[in-house]
Parts: sequence; C-alpha cells; structure tokens
Amino acid sequence: RRAAGIVAQTERAKDLMARAAGHKNIKVIPNPVPQIPEGTEMREKVILNAGRFIGSKHQDWLIQYFEQIEDQDWILRFLGEGPLWDEVKTKAAQSPKKERIEFLGNVHPIVPYYQKAGIFAFTSTSEGFPNALGEAMSAGCPVISFDCEAGPADLIENEVSGYLIEEGNHEQYVNKLKLLVAEFNKREELGAAAREHMKRFEETEICMNYINFMLAS
Repeated sequence: RRAAGIVAQTERAKDLMARAAGHKNIKVIPNPVPQIPEGTEMREKVILNAGRFIGSKHQDWLIQYFEQIEDQDWILRFLGEGPLWDEVKTKAAQSPKKERIEFLGNVHPIVPYYQKAGIFAFTSTSEGFPNALGEAMSAGCPVISFDCEAGPADLIENEVSGYLIEEGNHEQYVNKLKLLVAEFNKREELGAAAREHMKRFEETEICMNYINFMLAS
C-alpha cells in the first residue's frame, strides 16, 4: 500500500490490485513477447497446443474438440510435460482419432513448431500472462483461446487477431475451431493480424515502459 507504484501484467490484474490495495498508481506492463520471423515453409494442417500438463490447462478438452473435426488431414500436436501428461496421453489413446494425436514433450527450440502450425488452440482457464499464446501470435499463427482470468483478452482482439471464447463454452470453441480448420483465408487473415498486434509487446518497448514508470513514480 505504501509503494510508489505497482506494475500489473494485465488489465484484470490491475483491477484486482486496485480493489485489494486501494492504490491509485498502477500501471499495466505485460511481458515482452519475442518477435518471431515468418517461417520459410508452408504451414501444416496441425492444431498445436503448448504448455504444462496441469489441471487448469485442460488439454483433455482439446482432445474432445478434435474428435469433432471432420477433416481427417489434420493432426493434434501437444508440446510440454507435467503432472497430468500420462493421464492426458491415456485419454488420447482411447480416442477414435488416436493415430492423429501427437505428444512431443518439451522441445527446443519451440519456434519452428509455431511457424509450422496451422492453428494454435489454447484451452487454459487460469493464466497470469500466457507467454505461449503470445509467442504463437508473434509467429503469425491463428489462435483460439478461452477468455479466462487473465491475459488472453490483453493479447487477442476478438475476431481480429484471434478468437476469444467465453470460458467453458465448449460449443462455441468447437464451432470456431471448425471454422479455422475449414477456411484457409481466415487463418491467413487472423495470423497476419496477430503478428502485427504482437509488435507492441516488443522487448525494447516493454523495457522503456518499465523505466519510464519507475522514473515517474
């Protein structure tokens, strides 16, 4: 409460801090997002998900959504590890689309996977600042995400640079995912807008925001 200023990563975090501390000098400064160059290869028919396998990430939901995709050329690819990795893999092994679901674990470097993916599908319902989502957008990947607490709404301009889905609205999520699968031009449009939008999260600009805020405070 006696701090000269407070930095919040997202607008929702700022609102929570303001209510909790009654502080008047709170500045939203997000994490920097790497500016990822455009890939040199055609994007693949891959729905990509990257993140830790924990309860709030809901990778198991994405398997259910993928089962409703009629186009048999698409692959669902998971990157990352975590406590629920085996559990989600077991669920995938029981899926009628099990031959089209991949678990690659932790990969380094991750950038080529963003550059090749046709869609980045984010199913988390709790975030601070979703770095993987920002990286996918920077790579020009069309994205779909739940509008969860907090972060996705600070990154995605709904219907412009991606799709924000009401948290827990599975039907809406599946419908937008089907739309992206079906429409190449929409994927290209959203991906280009996402890349452009991420320029405001460039490292130097974010660093200057910190410096200016600290000097002013």
